[in-house]
Amino acid sequence: MTTTLEKPPGTDAPRRSRALVWTGGVIGAVIVLGSAWSVVGQLLWFDTEPTTATATYATRPVVELVADGDVDVRTGGADVVVEHTDRTALGKVSYSADATDDRLTIRNQCSWYSSCTASLAVSVPAGTEVVVRARDGDVTAKGLGAALDVDARDGHVSVADLGGGLTVRATDTAVDVRSVRGDVEVKASDGSVDVEDVAGSLTVRARDGRVTASAVAGDVDISATDADVTVYGTGEPVALDIRAVDGRETIDAPTDPGADRHVRISTRDGDATYRGPR
Repeated sequence: MTTTLEKPPGTDAPRRSRALVWTGGVIGAVIVLGSAWSVVGQLLWFDTEPTTATATYATRPVVELVADGDVDVRTGGADVVVEHTDRTALGKVSYSADATDDRLTIRNQCSWYSSCTASLAVSVPAGTEVVVRARDGDVTAKGLGAALDVDARDGHVSVADLGGGLTVRATDTAVDVRSVRGDVEVKASDGSVDVEDVAGSLTVRARDGRVTASAVAGDVDISATDADVTVYGTGEPVALDIRAVDGRETIDAPTDPGADRHVRISTRDGDATYRGPR
């Protein structure tokens, strides 16, 4: 005969309770240690001085810049000239340059556990396509002659006098664009978007930030959530599609359903406005 012993009721509960207490203690200890490390790093930060070095590389059709800090890129001479500036406490900065036949990749990045900035100031030859991947810093690009692709987090993106198309993906970042001689595409969250003087078309997808566009020669397509959108026209009639869900719609500029240029403004929890020239 087989006898099955029943487990006394409730015996699992103390074990689960002890496991939860142990797990909570470990998590709490990690949080405390992480906070203490961060405080120590910030204190040491004030006693460190930035270091700067310069390097020169043969150009490639595409230059990619990856940094945990500010990135400033402009048009220069026949070579790629890089100035990298580092400031760190309780960690280190890793700088590298890798080249293939068609791409030069420059990286200036912080170790994950450090209080650190790792910035780049770069000049590239005219006609060079540029790709920027930046965290915890501002991105500034001026006077570039070809296409620019930017992926930025926690900073400010400023682009002016661009000779090609522009693509921006931004998180917790304000975006300002002035004078682009190509198409512009922006995807942004938690930051304002301000675009002026675009020779091509403009496409914006935004969340939690004001969007303003003016002097766009091509079609405009803007969709936003939790954000007000204002588009200033060129004075010529456009085929307008405007829709605001839980917001106001304002039209104060000429429209024509048969016009060649199209302007689409769609907002949710925000106002949609189309006005005459700024």
